[in-house]
Amino acid sequence: MAGRARWRVRGSEEEISMIAALIWLILTLIVVGVVYWVIQALLPLIPLPQPFAQIVHVLMVLLLVIVVVYVIAQLLLPMAGIHAL
Repeated sequence: MAGRARWRVRGSEEEISMIAALIWLILTLIVVGVVYWVIQALLPLIPLPQPFAQIVHVLMVLLLVIVVVYVIAQLLLPMAGIHAL
């Protein structure tokens, strides 16, 4: 046994699953932020008249908000005992 490390996980399964959910949430927010940044950087390269550019921007933000809310619902609602989606 000398030289062997023994790993013990402390905490209940609920605590571990909450930590995993928070990690996934942070990773999702990072990915959504990078996608938003890339689209914002590339959108000016496409010449669109002003009302259409504003509509594209609003739709992009709306889509990203829906994705974030869906990911939060998928991660956190089952921990609360709600299995709706």
